[in-house]
Parts: sequence; structure tokens; C-alpha cells
Amino acid sequence: MSSIVLNGDTSGSVTVSVPAVSGSNTVTIPATTGTVMVSSNMPAFSAYVVGSQTPSSGTPTKVQFNTKIYDTATCFNTSNYRFTPTVAGYYQVNALLTWGTTASATYLVIDIYKNGSSILENAVPSSSYCGATNSCGTVTYMNGTTDYLEIYAFNGAGGIATSVGGTNLSNFSACLVRGA
Repeated sequence: MSSIVLNGDTSGSVTVSVPAVSGSNTVTIPATTGTVMVSSNMPAFSAYVVGSQTPSSGTPTKVQFNTKIYDTATCFNTSNYRFTPTVAGYYQVNALLTWGTTASATYLVIDIYKNGSSILENAVPSSSYCGATNSCGTVTYMNGTTDYLEIYAFNGAGGIATSVGGTNLSNFSACLVRGA
């Protein structure tokens, strides 16, 4: 295997190794400046609800995603149920709620909030004694310092005893898909 070593002024060195295979290997570096994105600096997380939670009727209630599956950059907080990435860029955001109803609700709503305001909402119809699954996803820009994401839920008119959760049945995840 051949290697190229690039020495920095004060920051050490970078080694680029070329696999020992026949043929050509080409790396194209764009004419731009910025941070090279590699798996170690691309925030991603997945969390779920342990137990259940009863959102308010007609009023958005923050969903308590209290258990992490993974969190590559320690950007998801299980105390305030919020994702605050530390790298600026475009993030794929996904949320899934599993509802169990014991009273009639005309519709069940899932909402992705960014910085305290809704950026995407999805509603599904519901009926008495029937569960439902509701999901939504989007790509959104995050500034890498103060922007944060949360998931909210609420019951439509008449829903008084609908719950969200059940261990690992309601999920929230996000990952960096492109740097800023």
C-alpha cells in the first residue's frame, strides 16, 4: 500500500493511504473551503419513549423521548427531549408515534418543532378503542449552535385518554446529510 503524508505547520500530519489493487484510484476534491465531513463529526441520534404519555386534547404536548438507542455526538438530551446538533448543516429528521386510544379522538397529530415553532405537522384520523401510527419527516437546516428540534403531539377534538408511547414504539431520530 502506498501512502502520501501531508505535514501541517503546527497541527501534525495527515496520511492518505491508497489500497494495493491494480488499476487507478481517483479522489476529487472540490474547489471550496470548509470542514471535511467524516463519520466521526456527523451528528446522528435515535431515541424512543419508555412507558407512555398522555398528550393534551387540542394543545401540543412535548413528547418525552427518554431513552437513546445511539447518539454519536452527544447532541440529544433525554432531560429536555431535545436535539441540538453541534455541526451546521442539513439534517434528515424522522418521528414516529404509536397511539393507543381509549376515548374517541377525531384526529391525532405529530409535529416537528424547530426552535419552539412547528415546521411540519401530520394528522391521522382516529376512532374509539383503536390505535394509530403517525409519522413525519423532513430535511431542515440547523446552524450547529443554537438551533434545536423537538417533537410535539396532541389529540383532536374529543380525545381525552389517548396515549403515546409503549417501549420502543414511538421514535425520534435525526442525522446530518450535508454540511453547511
